[in-house]
Amino acid sequence: MFNMPKMSKDEPEEISGKILSALVKIKAPDEVYFKLKELCEKGRPNSEKIDCVYKLMDKLGVLPDNIRHHDKKSDMKAMIIRQEGNKFFKNAKYVEAVVAYNRSACYAVSNEYISIAIGNRSAAFFEMKMYQECIESIRLAREFGYPERLKGKLIVREASCNEELRKRPKIREIFVPEIMVPVKEEIPFVARSLVLRENMGFGRHVVTEEDIPAGTFIAIEEPYCKTLIDKDRYKRCATCFELVPDILIPCEKCPHTMFCSQSCKDRAFEEFHAVECPISGTLFRVFTHVHLLVFRTVIRAFLAFSDVETMAQRLVEIEKEQKNFFSFDWTKDLTPEERYTPIHNMITNGSERADFEMFILCFHASLMFYLLKEYCTVFSQRFLTTRKGEDLLKNLLYHHLRISSNAYYQYTVENFVNRESGSVYFYHEYAMAYGGFYSLLNHSCCPNVLRVSIRSATGIITVKNIKAGEQIFTCYEPCHHAVEDDISARRIKLLEKYNFICRCPLCAHPQNFAKLPIGIGHLEVPVQPDKCTFANAKEGFNSAVAYLRLCSEFFGGYHPVCDAEEKFRVCLNILCQNVTLEIQQKNALDFF
Repeated sequence: MFNMPKMSKDEPEEISGKILSALVKIKAPDEVYFKLKELCEKGRPNSEKIDCVYKLMDKLGVLPDNIRHHDKKSDMKAMIIRQEGNKFFKNAKYVEAVVAYNRSACYAVSNEYISIAIGNRSAAFFEMKMYQECIESIRLAREFGYPERLKGKLIVREASCNEELRKRPKIREIFVPEIMVPVKEEIPFVARSLVLRENMGFGRHVVTEEDIPAGTFIAIEEPYCKTLIDKDRYKRCATCFELVPDILIPCEKCPHTMFCSQSCKDRAFEEFHAVECPISGTLFRVFTHVHLLVFRTVIRAFLAFSDVETMAQRLVEIEKEQKNFFSFDWTKDLTPEERYTPIHNMITNGSERADFEMFILCFHASLMFYLLKEYCTVFSQRFLTTRKGEDLLKNLLYHHLRISSNAYYQYTVENFVNRESGSVYFYHEYAMAYGGFYSLLNHSCCPNVLRVSIRSATGIITVKNIKAGEQIFTCYEPCHHAVEDDISARRIKLLEKYNFICRCPLCAHPQNFAKLPIGIGHLEVPVQPDKCTFANAKEGFNSAVAYLRLCSEFFGGYHPVCDAEEKFRVCLNILCQNVTLEIQQKNALDFF
């Protein structure tokens, strides 16, 4: 019997990585390489490849035990976690305290323990000077039956909040991102000038038929599927991703999921959580964030069809029709099947990969199949009662695992870190997503658009002047990717992560960008981590737009201006209120 690697019960994620490393150490993949290659050469279904790896894993006893990793709700554990929150509170680590109190509410069984955790949460918000959030937590604590013996604290705290709020201005300026050019009649969240093209060099890609200046929103897309990253699940709603830790309520069944409203809770159970809930603890510990997104995408794909027979027949037709995002009228109430179709028809990058990469795909598919079959009764009793259903699941898991590296994107917000040289901004990733439109954009290390998270949606805004006939390029990596890494490092990173060799102008012809004169100075914006007011961000945003347009005229559309793009992104995220709880706390009195 194979010895499983030792792991603590509270390890956050990626047990699958440790199992895989242990398998490689004993050369287990060597046993199936020949068989996988043979199946591939014969054109056999991917389900047979997965069967091959699944049998090996079963023989070695490495399939994860959901009981071992499953967390049960417990008032005792809720109390322990609440005490951890109290320690954070006493040390003035109020963000950490809020997270701990929300986690405590999730583990609590009784309404009393839930209400006490939420009541403590209100105290943390009060110390953070986030008075409206404090009042919302007080309201929820009462709704869950806050103990009579403790209610005096809430009354005093609520009165103090109302007094502080009366001192603040009632009118706040709000930035509402919107597409700044005419939109498509059938796709009202995409610029009218954008069209889909296809050729041998770029495959399917998006170009504009009209000139678009820098600083222009050209698309605002709600993704097909998205999933929160583990570290934010006690800060954000699992359905809409709103950063509203003050109004989050726990799932009654699992201790890992919170919702901002009953409607978000109902939607989650309809779309994914009814399947994920029984194995949520195992999912977070076993899989990476990208794998969690694949898992949820496949669940949603199955739920889009009435039964296995219908799904199998329709998938054949969908692959034959090859409809993409631009094929549908998005003003209509599309069916779940129609919404899934562009995601299913995302193009995989290149031919079948090397033996070990094929093994890894089968390895992760085997883990997912096992959990759905053995522990998700609501799913297995509906879809996995026949061999055909099992094979359909295996094939779909393999399909989405294969395209996942090129199709997903991150949701990010602004955060900052204090260094000796001063405070600096950096990305804080909080979610992963698939989107039918964004997946059509190709990569460039010198992109002409930037992605920004807008609540649950993704906005695409230009950072260079784009001429009619030019392709829309995004950067799969952060803005500073182009200047922090040399060409070789960039290409190796992109090849390992996304399985392609970058041939963008910056990589293919670096000599053209080496010694361009800088004749327009540097962009300065009036936004710092401790002073990210709406007014400062608006001023910085306008300055950045003017600067980026000037750079495009001065250099042309292909020269990287990473520093300016980073500052532009910071200002835009602040305008969209797209910042972490830490920044909200730091700027509670003058954020607007």
